[in-house]
Amino acid sequence: MKNPSREEIERLKEEYPEGCTVELIEMNDPYHPVPSGTRGKVTDVDDMGTIHVRWSTGSSLGVAYGEDSCVRIRTCPICKKEYKGRPALSRVDSKTEICSECYLNK
Repeated sequence: MKNPSREEIERLKEEYPEGCTVELIEMNDPYHPVPSGTRGKVTDVDDMGTIHVRWSTGSSLGVAYGEDSCVRIRTCPICKKEYKGRPALSRVDSKTEICSECYLNK
């Protein structure tokens, strides 16, 4: 596993700010795995690229860069639905992040 570059760490910190909700895709921890699909709140992203999460199961294992994976859960301000992945920018102000469904329907 290679260490993340400074740019990759900054991107992770921007993508996963403290307090955002994430859903675990996969965790490669044979001793204390968090089940796939578990949600939690990000508490920090450290300088090794580990995304530290307080999971709904009570666990606080981090998502290790290059080993584990998670996705950020967002709520669209227009339709109020949760969505995963990258947001689209509203055509109204080019700043508001919205789901792709609302982007395509507006």
